Amino acid sequence: MNSKTSLLFSICIWTAASSCCFAATIPSGTTLLVRTLNPISSHQRVGRTVKLEIDQDVLINGKVVLQAGTAASGVVETSVGDLRRSDALTVNLTSVSVNGKTVPVKTTGAYEPQLPGTKKTSRGASVYVRDYTFPHNTRMAFRLAQPVNL
Repeated sequence: MNSKTSLLFSICIWTAASSCCFAATIPSGTTLLVRTLNPISSHQRVGRTVKLEIDQDVLINGKVVLQAGTAASGVVETSVGDLRRSDALTVNLTSVSVNGKTVPVKTTGAYEPQLPGTKKTSRGASVYVRDYTFPHNTRMAFRLAQPVNL
């Protein structure tokens, strides 16, 4: 390979790499929509990691900065299986995986998947089924409490 060809090849590689791998920041307040990749039981152990996937592209200034299908992780924060509290199941988003790198995420709070037949009483208390498994592809929404630098 002569020097001109080598230089041209290097420029092409650099241009391709820089155009596909740009840094971006997702601002706080942005809602990330995810879906579960596995079923989750209402009795899951608190602290258990949950495999998630970004459900919709995240756009910043018209550019996709986080594609639908991007791997994400969450954690069970409360569940019926917690002997100390015995609350409804809640899950929080903890990270996304971008270009092989795990990026931590801070949200405004955990998400409580809604059970079929869940009702609010006249006093505002939730009445829910204690034994339930949320199927894979259960959709959840999380609002970012802090910006995420990709």
